[in-house]
Amino acid sequence: DQKFAILDTTVDMPNVRSIAFKEHEAAFLLGAAMGLVTETNIVGMVGPMEIPFFQRWTQGIQMGLEAVNPEAKLQIHWSNSFEDVARAKELALEQHAQGADVIAAVAGGGNFGVFEAAREKGFYTAGQDTNQSVHDPEHILFSQIKGLDVVTYQTLSLLTSFEYILLLTGGGPG
Repeated sequence: DQKFAILDTTVDMPNVRSIAFKEHEAAFLLGAAMGLVTETNIVGMVGPMEIPFFQRWTQGIQMGLEAVNPEAKLQIHWSNSFEDVARAKELALEQHAQGADVIAAVAGGGNFGVFEAAREKGFYTAGQDTNQSVHDPEHILFSQIKGLDVVTYQTLSLLTSFEYILLLTGGGPG
């Protein structure tokens, strides 16, 4: 009777709570915002890996971009890492050199490389999952917030019994 929770994928088993987000819908809004802000009609995205999850994300950005600015083009580069700050920065600088003036950072910890490039070169960027604008509000215009904290709390509340919660908060290890 062990219960499990998994994020960002679906497992069809009775003891697994799959938590999936409609990231493509939020990405649509991100793409629309990028399309409204760009002055060069070239925008970019630096992502970690070309896998279905991030392909849905890029499709959402592309559709939002096309909805508000059909002339704009989206450049997509993959860093092949969720942590490689230097590689993400290199890719953002390459996109900027090719005319991108708004670049979405979707590379996990690598986002900080995109943010650093934006600070150095003066282009706009966007973060994801949490409010990343706090790192550089002058250049990070948007953050696609996922709400992992809320869904994690709700999931733990559903997966744990009332007695277990009382044990941990009342007389559990201190």
